Amino acid sequence: MIREALEEKKEFTFSGSFDLVTLKKENSRLIFEKIKSGKNSFIYFFVFFIFSGLVFYYMNSESLFDFTFQVIAVRILVLLLFLSSTALIFLKYHSVIDLEKKEINLFKKYFFFKIKKTYPFQSILAWDIRSGEMGYQLYFKIGESFILFNRILERKTLVRISKYEEAEELLPILKEICVPK
Repeated sequence: MIREALEEKKEFTFSGSFDLVTLKKENSRLIFEKIKSGKNSFIYFFVFFIFSGLVFYYMNSESLFDFTFQVIAVRILVLLLFLSSTALIFLKYHSVIDLEKKEINLFKKYFFFKIKKTYPFQSILAWDIRSGEMGYQLYFKIGESFILFNRILERKTLVRISKYEEAEELLPILKEICVPK
């Protein structure tokens, strides 16, 4: 299904309960883009929102102006937990595989912050699928290749897909496009 959509230069949308992701082919580029967050992302967000509110209320119920180390640490922890849960909904990402330049560009946008990282095809050691509680991550390993072993420096997620069958169908296509060392 995915291969036919790429050959016809159509847009393919992966079904998902956390993220709705599309795959487009434009000229010599493959673009994975998160369209919107799914209903499960909103459920996670509201559970963390309620949990954060309860913990913050409990810490403030004794004294609003209590500045002991424990209270400050818990307040910072709750704030970080709340901000990380907002990333489920508000983090926008798209990954571009550029076949002309032979590189992968990963773009992430979280409110006003933008991050762009570029990885050349030569640095990719392997492609793989990793399962998680929010779907299956298609990722590539970056590192150095030696005669008898590989030294993996990083694992970078290309896209997160909800169904294993779709991730399994996409993996050989990516291995054909960008042959690992």
